[in-house]
Amino acid sequence: MATYREISRAAYAPPKGENIGCETLNTGCLQRIADATEKMAERYDCLIRERDRYQAAAHTKALEIEHLRRRISAYKATVTRMKRAAAKARPS
Repeated sequence: MATYREISRAAYAPPKGENIGCETLNTGCLQRIADATEKMAERYDCLIRERDRYQAAAHTKALEIEHLRRRISAYKATVTRMKRAAAKARPS
């Protein structure tokens, strides 16, 4: 025997030798609608996962950029201190 989905897809009249009522046909139609809805939701879920992945990557890169900015600032401060120390060490 065919499933409700197959019966509702094939025709609105029951196959020969089978008694299919309106409830059976409606059940098959509802199952097909549910399948189609789940299929549409798969792409949406994929997009949500992709967005979350990009947000996490952006957050990680932002932290790395901030770390590098602080490092550059520290290097600049070191160079300034070295220049001042060199200027003090030179006889006037």
